[in-house]
Amino acid sequence: MVFLFACSVNATGISGELILHSISFPLTVILNIIGAEQFLVNQHFIRLIFYSSIIVIAVFILISVLYIKRNKEKKRCIDKLQQSLNEKEKTSLELKFSEGKYFSLIRVLNEGFMYTDTNDRILFLNEKAYLIFGGIFDDLINRNIYDFFPAKGDVKIYNEKKELRKRGIADQYELQIKKVGGEQIWVNLSASPLLDENNNWIGSVGIISDVTERKKYDKSMKELTANLNQKIKQLNCLYDISDLTGVPGITFEEIFIRSLDIIPFGFKYSHDTCVEIIFENQVFRSDNFKETQRSYIIPIKVQKKKLGHIKVCYTEEKPFINKDPFHFNEKILIKNIAEKLGQVIETKNMENALKESKHKLNLAQKVAKIGNWEWDVFNDRKIFSDSFFDLLDIPIEKRYFFDDEMFFKMIHPDDKKRLQGIFNKISKNDFSTLEFESKIIKYNGIVKNVLFNGDIIKDSNNQPVKLIFAIQDTTGQVKINKAKKSITGDYE
Repeated sequence: MVFLFACSVNATGISGELILHSISFPLTVILNIIGAEQFLVNQHFIRLIFYSSIIVIAVFILISVLYIKRNKEKKRCIDKLQQSLNEKEKTSLELKFSEGKYFSLIRVLNEGFMYTDTNDRILFLNEKAYLIFGGIFDDLINRNIYDFFPAKGDVKIYNEKKELRKRGIADQYELQIKKVGGEQIWVNLSASPLLDENNNWIGSVGIISDVTERKKYDKSMKELTANLNQKIKQLNCLYDISDLTGVPGITFEEIFIRSLDIIPFGFKYSHDTCVEIIFENQVFRSDNFKETQRSYIIPIKVQKKKLGHIKVCYTEEKPFINKDPFHFNEKILIKNIAEKLGQVIETKNMENALKESKHKLNLAQKVAKIGNWEWDVFNDRKIFSDSFFDLLDIPIEKRYFFDDEMFFKMIHPDDKKRLQGIFNKISKNDFSTLEFESKIIKYNGIVKNVLFNGDIIKDSNNQPVKLIFAIQDTTGQVKINKAKKSITGDYE
């Protein structure tokens, strides 16, 4: 028993003095109660003492085991708590470091950062945001964001986006704000909702940047693009007017009628533009024309003589630029169109005069039995006139393909060698012989006498570039001369 007791003592790790004291105390109490002599005599009582001691020892061992187990659990809890505290401290340090980095990032951020509550009061701004709003900390913190909106339209935009944030939706938009000093600027605001653990909206955070210069640049670019597009429209309008002159057989009236449809497309407000053209007491007006105070008139001049005018009107009210609603470039366009129409009229007059002159020339050549042709010396190319073909009775279907080979085939064999020599000299810039006679076999086989008479056209350097030849039917004259000679011979 003593051995078991010693083992239990060693197992519990409790001091021996404490155990002896624990055992001796109940034994002393019992001995004092029943007396020592009776104890020695009564064997039954000794057994009782023995079993009591065993029970006491067993209870003590049990208590000791429970105590040891509790100490181990307590130590394990303490170790776990210490580990948890260490992890919490580490997490706290990491969080503090992360927060430091976060606030450092916000502080040096090149964009403004702001935080507002549900009542739109400003709770935090970084340094860049101070600069954007143009104030200091005390001027801005706890101010309501609505204090910085200069127009109702901006308030409306902000309220619409605020409703989205209440539903957890972030958005980006541009609006105007009024700085602390009163200056209005454009800003880009990227706003996101702040939600609590129950997904309730508790405020907003936003990235704000000053985009005033970009807005000015965008506005300038839009104006430049609009001006460029307007100039392109004006050029197209002027080109379309110019193209009218190339339409074969077009008359003045048709030019003016088509111009009524073309001119409005050169103006900014094309759908509200009407046109009137007056030329030599003839009046041409677009279908929607009506007299208004919003008009601009430019005269049409031909050889510095006023023969009419162009009037352009706006049928509806338009914003004025200086004294009228017409842009400077639009006025220049009207002036250019008037000048172009004047040039077209002058050109048409010249064309008509040229046609009349050619008609008279052809008539005169036909009566005088004269034709003409040109010789481009450098390109060795010959151009024959209609009067030339008529003189030689060449059919119309053969005229297009008429060339040098066909021309020399028509020269009489008696004169072919001589004329070939003359043309060879001319091709070598020997112009000593520009007038000569020859016999020609017409397309119908009739032989005619003709006279070639040439003239030289020179360039600015006095170099020959072209020869113009007239060919005249002298058959009748040759016959007269022969008759004269025959009469003279008879008299002799």
